[in-house]
Amino acid sequence: MKEGDYFIKKAGTNLYCTNTGTNKWNVNYFEEKPVFKNEINGSNDQLFQLTLMSNNRYKIVSKSDVPAYLNESAKLRRDVGSFDLNYHTFNILFNGENYAVQTAGNGAYAGYWIINSDLISGSGSMTLDKRTNFNLEFVNKAPTDVKNSTKDIIRVTSIKTGLQIFQNEQSFIEIFSIKGDLINTVSTYGNTIIPLPHGIYLIKVRTSNVQNVKVIVA
Repeated sequence: MKEGDYFIKKAGTNLYCTNTGTNKWNVNYFEEKPVFKNEINGSNDQLFQLTLMSNNRYKIVSKSDVPAYLNESAKLRRDVGSFDLNYHTFNILFNGENYAVQTAGNGAYAGYWIINSDLISGSGSMTLDKRTNFNLEFVNKAPTDVKNSTKDIIRVTSIKTGLQIFQNEQSFIEIFSIKGDLINTVSTYGNTIIPLPHGIYLIKVRTSNVQNVKVIVA
């Protein structure tokens, strides 16, 4: 996934995650769970900034008038000085349609985010449940002064050991045999090598905006 500003949407609904603690100034050590509401047009109250950190996980920060980062239990933490790279950064997975968020640090709430009613919580489980953990959509808010400055780039090439795939955003890759049997699935970002024996394969590369289908001879 690209760094940038995103609305976090409850998959399959018109509800967006919001910072419910805006305009609270004396809030050190105050933590509040974000909730899902209709989008507030013209406001940063439901906008979050994703930043890729040195551990290759994402920091997620509310862009409201009281900035706060999301911590390991999916609460908005306003004591910015206590941010911890190991506890407060996330892996973000994409299955071709929706996203799953994983707290991968050492906290008690390490695991995949779950949604109870309209609250996000840390599950405490490191086992990915494909039916329930892919529960979010990340809707990119592009800067208003940039119009079509970049295009999606997806390149699939055959190498001796298999496939080399390059793309400029989070992608979900499905590999099929020439007979149509599903061989493997991979969620990845950037330059990826997937080992495969010699043969002819059907490769589907899905991003949030693009679906490409290519036949590769490895």
